[in-house]
Amino acid sequence: MYEILVFGCDEADAAQTSSILAESAFFEGKEVYSYWENTGKISETCVMLDNKPVSKVYSGQADCIFLMNEKFLKSESIMSRVKKSGMVIVNTKKDSKELSGTIKLKNKLRSVNVNEILSSDEEAFPKGLVLPVLATLVQNTNQFSPKSIIKSIEKIDDQVDKDKVKKQFKSCIDVLK
Repeated sequence: MYEILVFGCDEADAAQTSSILAESAFFEGKEVYSYWENTGKISETCVMLDNKPVSKVYSGQADCIFLMNEKFLKSESIMSRVKKSGMVIVNTKKDSKELSGTIKLKNKLRSVNVNEILSSDEEAFPKGLVLPVLATLVQNTNQFSPKSIIKSIEKIDDQVDKDKVKKQFKSCIDVLK
């Protein structure tokens, strides 16, 4: 089973991210269970996927944690939830080398500035930072294809401009290369 946790999206972004990742995993032929919750202090999105039926019980150790805020690196309750062999992706203006110099972390560390992936003059769908977060997960986890993410977005909103979404998502992927 492969588990992904995303911490710190706003409530709407957390819900959309969870839905899109779950649909995408389904389109990839995987079994999936996902949820999101907001504890009042921080939102959490969890997606568990596998080629066989998925237990609805989170193992407590994710393969990938995406932190929408660098300050979450200092949270023991969050950082204890990633496998030793897992990956931590951090939304920050710092590069991975600079970031790793400020903390002790044995995990693979990736940094990305999702706030700058989409140009500010574009009105993105989904709204907010969902598209850059999805693109980052596609590029770093090898669990989802761009095609299945786009198909999932189109399923959620049949009124969406499909060509615009494809263009924006491709733009996000290109920035991350």
